[in-house]
Amino acid sequence: SRLMEAMESLAVSVAPVLPCLARAMDRLSLLLVREVDRLAAKCHEDYERLLAAWAELEHERRRLVGVVERLGGSKGDASGGMTQRIAMLESDLSRQEQMYSDLLVERSTLQEKLDHSQREAATLRQRVKHLEAAR
Repeated sequence: SRLMEAMESLAVSVAPVLPCLARAMDRLSLLLVREVDRLAAKCHEDYERLLAAWAELEHERRRLVGVVERLGGSKGDASGGMTQRIAMLESDLSRQEQMYSDLLVERSTLQEKLDHSQREAATLRQRVKHLEAAR
């Protein structure tokens, strides 16, 4: 009975603020619904952006798989064919570097011979001029 009396007195004292409290609860629920809608829209935009990025990356991945295939890789053994191809390319590069080095040495030797020949030709021209002048 005391509990019932307490509840009745509480109901009487809260009754004047009950309409304001109901309006506040309604406004709060509207704010929450708007915020949930905003978050749902943002999540959807993020999802669309991620989906577009994934599609672009998947396209690029497939393009690169094609490049690897053309270079000698294979879907079943990505390291075997590619490793052989890389070793062959490294060997070719080493051979070309040696050829370049040999060509540089040969060019240097030929340049020295040319310089020597030009000095001899200049010396012979001067002797010819000296002999012609002495006549």
